[in-house]
Amino acid sequence: MLVIKKIPWYPLALILGAMYVVIGLIAGAFFLLATLARGEGIVAGVLYFLISPILYGVIGFVGGAILAALYNLLAPRIGGIRLEVEQTDS
Repeated sequence: MLVIKKIPWYPLALILGAMYVVIGLIAGAFFLLATLARGEGIVAGVLYFLISPILYGVIGFVGGAILAALYNLLAPRIGGIRLEVEQTDS
């Protein structure tokens, strides 16, 4: 049984930021399609499509840094996440 004692903030922030960029692209595409389907102005849809990945990425990065800091603060007090791992021959 392995226990995660500490999570480095920068790698977690980077991976969450990248994941949120992808989510922002998907959300932006849906919003763009919705504005086109309703016949509303295309400008709002295109702006949201262009801006949402950036905003989502920043939110993911900051959120990842905060989550890592909170985990590192709380894990020593209440115990870290326990992982059961198995090594294979491949």
